[in-house]
Parts: sequence; C-alpha cells; structure tokens
Amino acid sequence: TQKKGGRRRGRGGRKMDSDDLEKLAFARAYPFSRPVGKTFLFNCETGDVEELSDWQSFLTDEMGVERTAVIACGSNASPQQLKRKFRGSEGVIPVVKAVLHDHDSVYCPLLASYGSVTATLATSPGALLDMHITYLTPGQLKIMNKTEGGYNLVRLKNIVLDVEGGSSLTSALAYLHKVGCLMSNGSPVALAEQLCSNRTFPALTQREAGDLTAKMLQLEPGDDFILSVIYKAKQRSSWTAKLCHSAVAYGGPMERIVECSQNASVITW
Repeated sequence: TQKKGGRRRGRGGRKMDSDDLEKLAFARAYPFSRPVGKTFLFNCETGDVEELSDWQSFLTDEMGVERTAVIACGSNASPQQLKRKFRGSEGVIPVVKAVLHDHDSVYCPLLASYGSVTATLATSPGALLDMHITYLTPGQLKIMNKTEGGYNLVRLKNIVLDVEGGSSLTSALAYLHKVGCLMSNGSPVALAEQLCSNRTFPALTQREAGDLTAKMLQLEPGDDFILSVIYKAKQRSSWTAKLCHSAVAYGGPMERIVECSQNASVITW
C-alpha cells in the first residue's frame, strides 16, 4: 500500500475507504479471539458467550440432544467467527477446552473469501496443541459444513485428545484441507496465534502468512494483495490452486465423512 499526500491507497492506487480497512483488519485477525483456556457456551441466536464450568453435566442435562465432538483447529472456536457462521440460527454450542497430542495447527493453501490464510492440522510428534472442541448437533454440523469450502469433514483415528475434566478421546471429527498443509522451505508453517507446546514447525502470524503467500505467488505482499483476495473471486481461486501445487497431505489415519462444497468458503458480510 502506498501513501500519497498522507492518505492510504489500495486496490490499484484508489484511496481505501473505511470498508476496506475493516476488511483488512478482519482478515489479519484470524484465527480471531476466544476465551483463552476456558470452556464456554455460545448462543447462536444472540452471539453471547457464557463460561461453562461443568460441560459434561450440561450435555447430560440436554435430554435427547445428539451432539458430536468436532475439533476446532482454526477460527471455529472463536465467538466472532461462530456468530458469522450461525447467524439466523437457534440453539447453543458448547465449546470445550482440550489438548490434542502429536499435532499442530498449521496454515493450508487456502485464501478465504474474507482475506485470511486459513488453518488445518498436521501431525507433529511430541507437540501438544491447545485448542477447543465444538459439540455440534446434526443441524449445526450441516450449517458448519456449508461454511467449510476447500475442506473435508473427516474422522481422525488413533489420536490422543485430552478434554477438560479428565476424559480423553481416541477419535473425533475435524475439518482438514482437501489437499493438505501449506509448505515453506520444506516445512509446514504453524499459526503463531495458536498455543502449542513442543512446537517444531516455524510459526507465523496471520499478517506474516499473508505476506508469505503473496511472495510464493511472486506478488507484492501488503494491503493490495489482501484486498484483491477479498474482492476478486476468480483471481483468488487461481492463486489458491497455485498454492495447492506444493501442499503436503495430512499424515495421520483418518476417514473422510463429508466433502464440503468448494464454494462454501464464501461467507457474506
């Protein structure tokens, strides 16, 4: 982005307006804030969040309500993102603190319609990934699937997933990118914003990841690139396809459950 006469410029030299600046800020906020280290209850109708001290009792008290554990390795544990994905729907979503062994949250070769480089999982022996699980009803799972363009809903097998309260899961659903993880200098690239003990992958912030993908595409990094990702759908698709060429697939045992629509990543503002 260039400055002329003290005014920021973007999208071909045009002065950026407040809408552009808002979209840039949102893109670079991925994976968005969440109550760190806390289990909480998200209200789909209001967008409100309340701390959930005993999530197991909550699930037990929901007589007849079927819920499935779905790992949230990127933005799906953020109230801000959940509010966008579930607006207009009813019900609540328990979002439970957990630790996933031998995995890390890494960038995938996907440029989202809102300008972010999004996340997937990669195996990483010895790593301990602090993350959350969303417990979704069948209806909520269908809604989530519609927002996960470029991903497959899979069942991870033979995992160690320590859930708050002392329980442990050996299998859980997760959204993995269809091609795999973004590679840079022969390595996956972790999300610096996601806490992970014993991390071995290099980690970048979202802003740095945006710059990295621009350089990988031999483009100038910065505001103009991110705004082009947001506003130019055909160009975004072409760039994403190029980034997929060097991606590496997830290395652990899993079973594909649903192939989400390629166009589902478009979330309207």
